[in-house]
Amino acid sequence: MTKRQQVELAIKDTVAMARYLIPIDTGNLRWDSFNMRRQDKDTWIVYIDDEVAPYAPYVNEKWVSPKWNGKQNPNEGFFKKVFEFIGARINRIVGGQILFVYSDEKE
Repeated sequence: MTKRQQVELAIKDTVAMARYLIPIDTGNLRWDSFNMRRQDKDTWIVYIDDEVAPYAPYVNEKWVSPKWNGKQNPNEGFFKKVFEFIGARINRIVGGQILFVYSDEKE
């Protein structure tokens, strides 16, 4: 197996595992909006599709509405947890450097 094949397999396996770190209510955020795609031979994009789950940022953020009576969002910061898990696991499996680019822009 080539190094590129090892990386591809590691990414696919890790993304599949990372799904279980994403909060679930209806399953849309975890199963439908969390995706990955290959941009070029050395670049993979892992993302949450905000057209499928436009509420995703609100699931991730601190609750500020009086509706919650000061309670903490149990899902606060899940984006960071998911992507740190992906980076650490892929690095552990294949080595090298994992570069994260956080963006709201469509490519």
